[in-house]
Parts: sequence; structure tokens; C-alpha cells
Amino acid sequence: MEDRGIGVAAAIVIGFIIVAVGICGFYFGILGKGGVGGGGLGGRGAPPTAMLSVSAIRSGNNITLTIRHEGGDDLSLADITVMASDSTGTMTPAALSISTGKFSVGETITATYTYGTSASDVITVYIIHNPSKNKIFTNSRILVQ
Repeated sequence: MEDRGIGVAAAIVIGFIIVAVGICGFYFGILGKGGVGGGGLGGRGAPPTAMLSVSAIRSGNNITLTIRHEGGDDLSLADITVMASDSTGTMTPAALSISTGKFSVGETITATYTYGTSASDVITVYIIHNPSKNKIFTNSRILVQ
């Protein structure tokens, strides 16, 4: 009789471990791979990978950024925000010339913002992928022409 009791107890423990591992696997699978609920940790998803180049030209108090897509994933323009430093050093949103559609390799877009009255030869530019909340471009040494 004692052998049977130990066998039943062992089967219960093994069953419990299998269920616990299955629940944990399902839970972490959702968080890590973007399963149920939109994906990724916190629902952010993975940012696209893109190689971008940025140049800047001043016209009065405004700066126009020329952004060129050099390679990588297509970007949805509705999913990106361009931020650039103004004369006080504050990061300011820049208005894209086109705000919908895809931004693909070989294409160029512009973004314009008001810099302010104090002249500087160097600005900082961030391009942020909104769904993932990641910077896909950052440069604190953009020379203003």
C-alpha cells in the first residue's frame, strides 16, 4: 500500500510541475514574442531598422531638415516623430512635409521647425518610432548650413 501512495503523490507533483511550466511558458511567450494583445514587452513591438541621414539648412528663424532613407525597413510616416533642438536646447517637434504613407529606401522627406533667434551651427536630431517608443535615429552633431 505504501508504494502506491508514493506513486500517486509523485504523479500529482509531476502533473503540477507540467502545468506550472506550461502556464509560465504561455505567459512569457506572450510577453516576449508579441502574441496575444499586440506584442512585445508592454505591447510596444520591435522598432524597424533603418539607416537614415539628416542634413539641416537655416532660413531665418526656421530650420529645414532633409531626411534621406539610406537602407533598411520601410517606415510608416504616421509612426515617426522628428524632434530637433531649438535655440534654448529644448527638443522641439519638426513638422514632416508628408505625414502619411511609407518612407522607403532612396526616398527623401523634409521636416521644418522654428529654431529661434540665437544662431547655432550644430543641432541635435532624434527620429522616434512611436509604437515602440524607440529612437531610430539620433545625432547631436548635425551641422546647420
